[in-house]
Amino acid sequence: MEVDFKHSLLRDKEENILIPVKPTSSRYTDQSLDNVTSEEVHMQIAFLRRRLSSLSFISTPGSQSTFVTALIICNNTLGTAVMILPIVFGTCGIINSLIVMSLIGVVQFITCKLILIHLKESEPDLPQLTERILGKTWKAVFVISSCVFEFSTGVVYLILMNNMLYPILVFFFELAGFENYAKKSENRYDIFSFQITAWIFMVPCFLSCFMKNMDAISVLSKIGIYVLCSYVIFLFYVLFDNISAGTLQNNIENISYITTNVTDVSGAFCLAFFIHSAVCPLVKNIEKKEETTKSLGISYIMSGVFYFLIGLVGYLGILGRETVDDPPQTIMDFFSSQSIFPFIIEVLYFLKLITVYPLFCYISRTQLFSLFFARKTRHIRASDDFSKPPEEPSHFIPCLIYNTLYIGVSQACVLFNVNLTFVMGLTGAVFGFLLVFVIPVAIHLKCYGFDPIWPTRKTTPKAEDRIEMIEKIKCNEHPDRYFHSNWLRALFYIGLLLPFGIYLFTIQLIALFDFDWF
Repeated sequence: MEVDFKHSLLRDKEENILIPVKPTSSRYTDQSLDNVTSEEVHMQIAFLRRRLSSLSFISTPGSQSTFVTALIICNNTLGTAVMILPIVFGTCGIINSLIVMSLIGVVQFITCKLILIHLKESEPDLPQLTERILGKTWKAVFVISSCVFEFSTGVVYLILMNNMLYPILVFFFELAGFENYAKKSENRYDIFSFQITAWIFMVPCFLSCFMKNMDAISVLSKIGIYVLCSYVIFLFYVLFDNISAGTLQNNIENISYITTNVTDVSGAFCLAFFIHSAVCPLVKNIEKKEETTKSLGISYIMSGVFYFLIGLVGYLGILGRETVDDPPQTIMDFFSSQSIFPFIIEVLYFLKLITVYPLFCYISRTQLFSLFFARKTRHIRASDDFSKPPEEPSHFIPCLIYNTLYIGVSQACVLFNVNLTFVMGLTGAVFGFLLVFVIPVAIHLKCYGFDPIWPTRKTTPKAEDRIEMIEKIKCNEHPDRYFHSNWLRALFYIGLLLPFGIYLFTIQLIALFDFDWF
């Protein structure tokens, strides 16, 4: 079976329409997975990812050009990192940030490209590709890794949402003449504080994790591109304001170019360039299939240029400004609570975050539950009535436990005001390590017949068995397969790319053990 991304239909190999693909239907929630297969669950998630793209044309039957596809990928790449990049450029240095950004961007493009060159048209997403080439065990590894990554990304979003919400409330407090509130960095409960706001805000966030219908989210998430454009305008306004006030000129000698700190910038860009688990559905409607990797390359270039401009312009815009709170979590901590333009950006960004936040719980929970509750096989008939709710018992208790754990971990990080850059580094470099480096490289080498590290048998297969194994994989045509030897290819990926990923992984772990939690 495959998903028809143009008409939102699930079809079999004979092109017969089986069922409408409606990830928002109560039929396909993780609380009633007994009646769906894990394959269908991943198809629903792939469709949902594609539908939530702010530039997606999934509702139209036409195909997308290469450039439009690149814009869609770029739009889905740009995320929470934009709020901390100006601070990161200041603490790590402009040149440091540019070098690290370029290295991570190139490496992540290479590994993401490996996914696309092996993805078949009939495969909606990466789990199907992983199972076809690496087997069911590696598919389970991918699902668990993706679940952990989505879980951790949800933590990042909740921290950022609270950092947007509290200044918004303070803005209204000061307008009303109310001054009995604490600074964001103060851990207090005797007066209105960041922690009290977090406890109150936790209630709607927890309830949102039980959402079954994603229609509202798919509509509201379209504001993302407009919020991003507003944020860019805001950064240039801040830069011109800093120049007109003479603050930038007076602090020009304090510009940071090179520092020894690479941990913060590498962690930020590991998450900033991550698109691996969502890229497959985003390229399904491209008109010229042979230009899929070209569109990916264009998107990475656009993202890199965009990130550098945001970091540089934002850093020069806040250079010499005093922080309202110390240490600053985002660029918004450099502006007073009564500044109108920052207030507008905080409101817009808060709305953007809150419309996407329930998705991370929904996707991570659904993926995890598909390993335990979904049926292995299922017979689907066109005459089946999918309008009626399933008769199987729901998995409400596991769902409740998972949602509680999801909110509990996120809330703990918010209450202790854990550094946002630190959590982003853990998410991108540590929790994303398998998704960015190990699985794409394993898929590529296995498809090309080189698998000494990921053997499928207890003994090394003979040459004829290896050829038969490659035939069974039935991957796409790879004209470059015989351009280089497998050992040279393995030397590049295992000897160069993987150690780079391990290095990024290690420095974030060192930061984890050195982190002052209390």
